[in-house]
Amino acid sequence: MIVGGVVVERCGLQFGMASGAIRMTIAGALASWYGQQQRTLEHSHLPIGG
Repeated sequence: MIVGGVVVERCGLQFGMASGAIRMTIAGALASWYGQQQRTLEHSHLPIGG
């Protein structure tokens, strides 16, 4: 019982760290995509003639 608990605890910790890294990666990707969208919108509002 104790050994099983330790295995679950370690796997849970590793899984938690991995999911945290995945969340950070997704958040970073969304942030960069959102930034690109905002820049695209800003450029689309600029007059073509300058």
